[in-house]
Amino acid sequence: MPAKSSTFYSLAVRHYVFVLPPLILLLRFATRKQDIFSPPPLALGSWQCNISVFTILTALLALLLILYFFVPLLSPKIKIGPQGIYILHANRLFTWDEISGASHVVIPQWQLAGDENWFDWEKTLIIHRYQQASVAIPDISIFSLWACKKYSPGLKTNLLTQGIASVIYSAWWLPFLYFLYTADWNLIISINMLNVISLVCIVGIFYWLILPYSICIMEKKRWHIRIPCQRQAEHTVYYLISKQ
Repeated sequence: MPAKSSTFYSLAVRHYVFVLPPLILLLRFATRKQDIFSPPPLALGSWQCNISVFTILTALLALLLILYFFVPLLSPKIKIGPQGIYILHANRLFTWDEISGASHVVIPQWQLAGDENWFDWEKTLIIHRYQQASVAIPDISIFSLWACKKYSPGLKTNLLTQGIASVIYSAWWLPFLYFLYTADWNLIISINMLNVISLVCIVGIFYWLILPYSICIMEKKRWHIRIPCQRQAEHTVYYLISKQ
């Protein structure tokens, strides 16, 4: 693969980064009645915290962003360039001549590896080939579709639909940042707990079931492939998806 190519990295580390936001919100909830620019009431013996809540939260948020965006750079996975899509660890090149299209979908891991991890989803790039089975590359960003369109403008992709879905996936940051820096928990406390639970369940069903499955079904019908599908190993560089 020539130097003029786009490199994409494994997003697997992000599965573990999502543990941090609830812990950060828990700290903010514990200090909700305190001025955000004052030190939290933390003391251990003669030591007392003199750092403001705002500084602590900002440092934790910066750590979260570093883990989310920069740690994946340590694990390059594929290169997309003028020749095609090259999988680094498998030393496998798929040329544009054999590729009919590309899809980006979010697939539940429990349907891939047969485990019972119901809350783990994989952002997967699917390479559709003319004569052979499609190739699925897990833990790849949606921006890989943009690179595909850049080097093969006529390639069929679901960049528009999956792009809209990705914006919706990212919308969870808005309430996170709101409660992180305003701590207006009265909005939650004032609502009936049953309504709060119902709202969380509805949003969860939409995020974890309706939206990703809708994209999968659209791509399944468009390309006549079997997704989600079983794969032989839980962790693999790529796997094949048979046609229907």
